[in-house]
Amino acid sequence: MTLVVPESSQVRMAQRILSIDLDLKLYVNSWSPDLFDDVTRYTELGGVGGYNLHPIKANLWSIVGGLPTQCYYPQVQWVFTASAGFIHGYFVTERSNGQLAWAEQFVGGPMSVTVSGDILNVTPKLDIMRLGG
Repeated sequence: MTLVVPESSQVRMAQRILSIDLDLKLYVNSWSPDLFDDVTRYTELGGVGGYNLHPIKANLWSIVGGLPTQCYYPQVQWVFTASAGFIHGYFVTERSNGQLAWAEQFVGGPMSVTVSGDILNVTPKLDIMRLGG
């Protein structure tokens, strides 16, 4: 027998996942996210160049039902005050326990932050897919 999760249920699942307190973080190690990851695989950019993690506010997500169900968060911008080196992607953790929720490597390679005033924009997203059989 095959498990089937209807589209409407996928939307409700996304709403539940995104209702918990989450933090958006940048990572600096050369790592490609995979299905067996945990938070220890990611090296967060330290307090370099004015960087701070970004708390995600649950009420700002937009969820669009479909196959896949797609979830979008407004663009987050970091304006750096000094060089921070190469940033390879972002990862999202649960605020209550620090566990990894998901991660995304930047397309096209790492972003380089070399001088004060460099800007990095990230639009967090989550796709709920392949939940059926």
